[in-house]
Amino acid sequence: MFSCCPNVRPRLTAKQIATLDLLSHGRLRIAVGVGWNRVEYESLGYDFTHRTKRLEEQIDVLRRLWTEPLVTFHGRYHRLDRVGINPLPSRAIPILIGSGAAEPALRRVVRKADGWMPLLLPGLDKEDVATGVERLRRIAAEEGRHPASLTIHGRVYLGDGWQREVERALKLGFRDLSIGYNRISNPGRSHEEHLDAIVAVKPEIDRIVG
Repeated sequence: MFSCCPNVRPRLTAKQIATLDLLSHGRLRIAVGVGWNRVEYESLGYDFTHRTKRLEEQIDVLRRLWTEPLVTFHGRYHRLDRVGINPLPSRAIPILIGSGAAEPALRRVVRKADGWMPLLLPGLDKEDVATGVERLRRIAAEEGRHPASLTIHGRVYLGDGWQREVERALKLGFRDLSIGYNRISNPGRSHEEHLDAIVAVKPEIDRIVG
């Protein structure tokens, strides 16, 4: 899983992601999001209030660049004139959208994405993951899309009760999970510490997921 926000040069982003997919033998999935930092958009000269429509258009551009030898595209935010990348990926690279559980965000997932990465923090967000999953599946049915066609990628943070979170994710029908430390509550931990912790809990994860 590779998380990103497509930058102002989607052609470069498309090429970089396609290269990673080829190097990983087709195991890559990406998660994109609109971001939250107004200053980042302003520093690039873009209107923060247009970020959702910009992201939707960027998803269209990425998919065309991954599937067509030459792309001509004239949208609201992007213009391409016979642009292509080489080599093309050997498959359709799955795109997930990372977001909260608000109805507009989940409708965007259903319209544009292959799946959803819930970005919900217990105690800070009004809705929990279970509510978001139920809403996502309802919206998918309303939009004529089979709910099972949407992958849900969850995150479980190591700490007290993490096993219950894995079990809950299984009950909710998550396709897979990212497991590791919460970097906000565990500042300063190295990548080696994260990897060691994941390796240490792998046998228990295998036992839970069967």
